[in-house]
Amino acid sequence: MLGRSLNPRVLRLVLIISISTLIALWLSLRGNPLPPTNIHSQIKDWAKTKANEAFGEHAPAKDERVGEQAPAKDERIPTYFAPGEDNPYQGKLLEDLPKAPPNWNATTTNSSTKSNESIPSATPSYSLDFPYKLWQTAPDLISQETWKYVQTWFTHNPSLRHEILTDRSADAFVVAKFAHRPDIVELYTQLNIKIAKFDMLRYLVLLSDGGVYADIDVSSDSPISEWVPPEYYGKVSLLIGQEFDYQWRGEGRELASQFTNWALMAKPGCKHLQLLIDEIVGMFQDLRKKHNCSYADLTVDTLGELGDGNIIDTTGPKHMSYAILRSLAQDLGTVVDDRNISDVESPRLIGDVLILPNVAFAAAQASYREDRGPIRLTHHYMGSWKRPEEDE
Repeated sequence: MLGRSLNPRVLRLVLIISISTLIALWLSLRGNPLPPTNIHSQIKDWAKTKANEAFGEHAPAKDERVGEQAPAKDERIPTYFAPGEDNPYQGKLLEDLPKAPPNWNATTTNSSTKSNESIPSATPSYSLDFPYKLWQTAPDLISQETWKYVQTWFTHNPSLRHEILTDRSADAFVVAKFAHRPDIVELYTQLNIKIAKFDMLRYLVLLSDGGVYADIDVSSDSPISEWVPPEYYGKVSLLIGQEFDYQWRGEGRELASQFTNWALMAKPGCKHLQLLIDEIVGMFQDLRKKHNCSYADLTVDTLGELGDGNIIDTTGPKHMSYAILRSLAQDLGTVVDDRNISDVESPRLIGDVLILPNVAFAAAQASYREDRGPIRLTHHYMGSWKRPEEDE
């Protein structure tokens, strides 16, 4: 009688719920784990409880699986790709290479580390407003030898975030980040002088997002958090290392000293890098206008009309050194030259630019002097800007 008065759909629903409940009870009595389900909220609560037991406070917030934590996103893999570009780091050459420590995100901590143990952390860098992230560039595949250099950064900086840009993903990055500067986008995406683009990219990445840039053939020798002395916290927008430290040559003579550009650290929007980029863009605009051609038609030989014609003097470390000093001179209202940046034996702050002694980033050029502080990193001179299709 009761069955006749109920809607057939209701009967089927009651029957399904009853059977599901009996199955769940039977599985529970057998001691098997209950599968996640949307039928009973108590089973969801059970799953959450089991996850908490397994992972404690680090349980995955949105993962419904029990007994297995969802794999964390590997932030080393480039996130900027040109349309249709496959992930270049899935190649066979890198399949078996070791992973960096799993605690990538600077906001997380290693739960296996005891409270009285200290690990290199992002805190000092964040207190300086420097993003705790390493930027590098590379071809689609890199050798295991080179990858060993990359790994040293995580040995000294376990929670360091990391991003590698390839040639194509670099174009996509510049297009996305500098849409407000079509002159920059046009130059960067059309230019065929690879080494010039390689130089520009490091300045553009730090200008846009900030953090640390290092060539892929640079290895780390100390935590990034130790690069800035405590007395300079909050006072630095750009950190650079000396490559050559030479005395002033006199009025009207060219700059004797030179900063490295294989490693830099900057805050987003650094005005000194902005001036450098503006000068580079203006330089190429003048060349294009003079030759009545497109950026794509410019060559390394064309750069011979600028200064000594060496890439170092156009987009490389020599031009960078001059541009930084010109920018500081504008800020300070006085000439800044070798007299200010030579004989650097300890970190020296000029305006908001912190200059490290040449031993820090260029120990070989400094003959490994022991009176100029610790070695912070090592450049292995593998010509990381070169690509397989290019001549030596």
